[in-house]
Formats: sequence, C-alpha cells, structure tokens
Amino acid sequence: MQHGYLCDDGSVHDTRIPGHKRREDRPARAIFDKHGGTMQSMYGLLGGTDLMVIADLPDTAAAMKASMAMTKLTGVGFATMPAVDIAEFDRLAAES
Repeated sequence: MQHGYLCDDGSVHDTRIPGHKRREDRPARAIFDKHGGTMQSMYGLLGGTDLMVIADLPDTAAAMKASMAMTKLTGVGFATMPAVDIAEFDRLAAES
C-alpha cells in the first residue's frame, strides 16, 4: 500500500497524515537562483540524512554559500558533495 508520493518538484506528500500539505520549495529554489545555480530536486529521506538536494552551481564558493543559506532556511545541516557525471569521472581518472 502506497502511503506517500514524491512530486515532480521534489516535495513529498504523506497520505497517512491527515491535512498534510505539500512543502513549498520556492524559497529553496530562490537560494540556488541567487547563487547562480538551479535546484534540480529535493528529497526527504529516512535514516541519518533527512534532506537531500540535487543542485547545479557554478563553483565551490557558490555551493558553500547556498549550503549555508539552506541551513538558515531549514535548520538542517548540509554536507555539500561535488559530483560529476560518470563520463567526466572516467576522463578525470584516466588523467590521474
């Protein structure tokens, strides 16, 4: 039985909680826009990590600023992890 679903904008509905409303993600998206990036998606998780955001930002400084702003907005600490697609990863590994 499905109790919740993930919306295409990254917000989560839990159908088990009466009156649960969709989380508004515009404030989070505005943070990434302000720092020259885009928020691709946001997920609520179970386990040691509560929230995951997939975003594209221009550089490490912008990522750090966006991460700190997200902490201020949500009260959740973020671990920022740069990522590259697998083709770029393989190219970098071949050059090392």
